[in-house]
Parts: sequence; structure tokens; C-alpha cells
Amino acid sequence: MPYEWSEIASAWLGPGATTCLSPEQLVATFNACEEILGREWIEHVKAQFHGGTGFGPTLSVAGVGAQLISLRNAKGFDRLVERLRAGSKAAFSELTAAYLCVRGRTRQR
Repeated sequence: MPYEWSEIASAWLGPGATTCLSPEQLVATFNACEEILGREWIEHVKAQFHGGTGFGPTLSVAGVGAQLISLRNAKGFDRLVERLRAGSKAAFSELTAAYLCVRGRTRQR
């Protein structure tokens, strides 16, 4: 079941909290994580923050979601996703490194 802004605002950010990301961006990043890594992975992130709300858990998911969105058409993405789903810390580092390379390349143009 896809995330909606109301759920992210209340169950993740908390009352009155805002971020530099728009509601549409947050919804897109959460839904990318859910589609690719599963809702269980997202809930695991929240549990690492003791199930709390706030910027930490919200932006942790949003950051990974943004990386997934930007790399979903990259060669080898499916193999990387398998490793991400298995919980490989190295795979998450590779995801970030690839994202930074792609971002750097698009900014240089």
C-alpha cells in the first residue's frame, strides 16, 4: 500500500515538522523505498530510531529513496537491490557512492 503525505506527516515527521523536501518529494522517496526494498525495510529504519518520529528516521528513508529513484535505470541495479534487500552495509555504501557520481556528472553538464 503506497505511502500518502498524511501518513508521513503524522507517523514519521510529527506535528508541525517540515523539511526542505516537498510533500510530493517525500511521498515519492518513501514509495520508491517501499516498491524496491519493501515496507518492512522502512519500518526497520524507524525501529532503529526507537520507533520515534522526527527528521532522523524520515530523512534516512527519504535519502535512500532519492538514491534509488536516480539509479533505478542503471546497469546492475537489480543485483545491487538484491544485496540491499539482504541488508549488506557495503551495498548501501555502493548505492550512495553511485548516487554521488551520478549527481556529480549531471551537475557538471
